[in-house]
Amino acid sequence: MGLKGFEKEKMKELKKGKYSAGIYARLSVDHTIKRESITSQIAIAKKYLAQQEDISLYRCYTDLGESGTNFKRAGFLQLMEDIRAKKVNCVIVKDFSRLGRNYLETGAYIDKIFPFLGVRFISIADEFDSCSQKGALLDRNLKNLINELYVYDTAQKVKEVKKFYQKQGNYMGSYAPYGYQIKIQEGKRILVLDSNAFEIVKKILQLTLEGKSQRDIITWLYQNRVYRPSDYRRTGSIYCIEGEPLLAWQRGSIQQIISRLGIEKGMDSLSVKEKRGEAEQKERIQKQKEQDRWKGYLYCGDCKKELSVRRDGKQAIFFCCRAKRIDALQCKKKQISEEALSSCIILLLEKILQNQNIIFENKIKELKKHNKNKYLNRKEKEIKKIENQILSVKRMISESYKDYQRGTIEEEQFFIKKLEETEKIKNLENQRNIKVQEKETDIFQLQNQFDKLEYFNFAIKRIELFEKNRIVFQLYIRR
Repeated sequence: MGLKGFEKEKMKELKKGKYSAGIYARLSVDHTIKRESITSQIAIAKKYLAQQEDISLYRCYTDLGESGTNFKRAGFLQLMEDIRAKKVNCVIVKDFSRLGRNYLETGAYIDKIFPFLGVRFISIADEFDSCSQKGALLDRNLKNLINELYVYDTAQKVKEVKKFYQKQGNYMGSYAPYGYQIKIQEGKRILVLDSNAFEIVKKILQLTLEGKSQRDIITWLYQNRVYRPSDYRRTGSIYCIEGEPLLAWQRGSIQQIISRLGIEKGMDSLSVKEKRGEAEQKERIQKQKEQDRWKGYLYCGDCKKELSVRRDGKQAIFFCCRAKRIDALQCKKKQISEEALSSCIILLLEKILQNQNIIFENKIKELKKHNKNKYLNRKEKEIKKIENQILSVKRMISESYKDYQRGTIEEEQFFIKKLEETEKIKNLENQRNIKVQEKETDIFQLQNQFDKLEYFNFAIKRIELFEKNRIVFQLYIRR
C-alpha cells in the first residue's frame, strides 16, 4: 500500500470513533486586531465544537507573540507531544494562517504529518476538514502561499516605515541608551537626558579623563552600589535596592558610554592609533587560533565557564575571567600556561598507551601514517620549490645569452652575469640535496613519531581547571 492509500485508511478508521480535539490558537507580534485575539480564536473554535456530536474538547493550546514562519513554538510543540501520546487526534484552528505562515511546512503538516499520525485537521474559516476532504486542494495551497508571502511583505513594509521615521528624526531603538530616556515631542520619538542616570554618565566621563581604567570605573560603580543599565531599566532605580543582589558592570557597557560621548582615553595621534590597531588585530588573530584549538575543551572547575586566553609574551595563558569580578559571581583565581597544559596532556596520553588501550592504539597507527604522509608532502613541496627556482635561474641565463647574440649586452656583461647565476644554481642544488637527504633520514624516525598534542581530542572529552593547577580530565575511552 502506498503512502496516500495508508493516509486514506487512517482517515476511514478515525471516522468510526469519537475525536479528542485540541484547539490551537496563535497570535503573532504584528497582530493587534481585536478579532484576531487568542480569546476570540478559541471562542470561534468552541462554538464550532458545540455543533459537532463526534468531537469533544481535550485542551486548548496557545502561542502568544510567536511568528508563524517557524514551528518551534511552545504551545504547538506541546500539542504535537499530546498527539504522539494519543491524547489528541483532532486539531482545530480558526484558519490556516494560525497553524503557520510557512507554505511548505504548513502544507506538509496538513497533507502528510497529520494524516500519518491519524489526526483529523479542521480549519473553520477556510471550511476545510481533512476527514471529509472538504475544501479544494488548489484553494488550500494558494491560501498557504499567500499567508507566507504576507509575512515577507509585512516585514518589508515595517523596514520601510522605520527608515521613513528615522529620516523624520525619530529614535527607533527599543530602549534608550543609559543616561537618556525616550520622549514624544511634537509627534516625534526623541531622546532626552535622564537627569538621574546622566549624573553617573558624567562621573564615568570624569574618571575616564582622569586616566582611570575601565576596571577602576567598574570598581567605583560597584562600591557605590550603582545598578547596571539593564537593572536600572528593570527597577527604575539608579542605586541597588536594599536586599537585592548587585552585579558588576560589564566593560562593554562602559565602552558604549565612552564611545557615545566621543571620548578616547589618551587622545592618541592617528598614526599611534593605527599602529595600536594593527598590533591588537595581530593579537586577536593569535588568540583566536589558540582558542580554536582548545575551544569546547577547557573549563573552570568551579563555575564551569569556558576558560579565556591571554598572551604573556609569546606564551598563551588560560584563566577564568570570573576571577576578576568583584560581585557575587566572582570565582576563585586560577590560570595555566599552554606549555604546562600540553605537558600534562602528553603525559596522560602516554599513560593511556602504556595501559595498551586497543582503541587508542589503532587510532595512533592511523595518525602515524597520516603524520608521515603529511611530513613527506611538505618536504616534497620544499624540494619542488627549490627545483623551480633552479629552472628560473637557468631561463635567465638563456635569456642573457640571447641578448648577447642580438648585441644588446656586451660580452663581458654576459659572462659576469652567467657566473653570478651559475653560483646561484650551485647554492640551490646544495639546498635541494640537503632537503632530499633530510627526507630520506626522517622517514625512519617518523615510523615511531607523531604529534600527540595535535590529536588529544580523540581521547579527551573535557578538561576542568581548579586552584593550584589541579586538572581533571574527562576521557572518551576507558583506561
